[in-house]
Amino acid sequence: MSDLRSSIAICPSQTMKIQDESFEAMVQELELYRTQRKSNIMLHGWVEPPQDVSVEVVAQIDIQNVEEILKFVDPDAQLDVRRVFRVGKFNNTSSENSPEFQCSVHHILIRSEQLKKYRKHPNLFVASDCTRQQKDNFKRVTAEFERRKSDGETIQMKFIRGVRTIKPLN
Repeated sequence: MSDLRSSIAICPSQTMKIQDESFEAMVQELELYRTQRKSNIMLHGWVEPPQDVSVEVVAQIDIQNVEEILKFVDPDAQLDVRRVFRVGKFNNTSSENSPEFQCSVHHILIRSEQLKKYRKHPNLFVASDCTRQQKDNFKRVTAEFERRKSDGETIQMKFIRGVRTIKPLN
């Protein structure tokens, strides 16, 4: 028992420096993860199919619905929906579909205001698929923007290379 206590006592005094190559590998892995998610969008407010339907049928229905919704948003877009993932619990009140496709996600997000006119899924909205760090950064920048705007600054929020940035109005 005393050996255990002595080894625990020296633990806080020991530190390990992250090697530069390990740090670079972590950064590259994070960038790869974000790059992979760039081709995804999230559909919130999805109407669920009946629970007695098989998983294969639900997957086929999801792909058809996603293609229909995206064609409604932008009829001229050349969309190739590769896969649709259900994220979250399978119930009648909430679910998210995350379609992965080759198209400009940015273009779909810009035109997503068209979904307000889509009557088949009235509560549906589109969001980008972001990492937790990106979401936290969005919240932080938005809170700072609101605070500075309420203080009377003439500023605007712009997306520069996919990053929310606060810029003064010119």
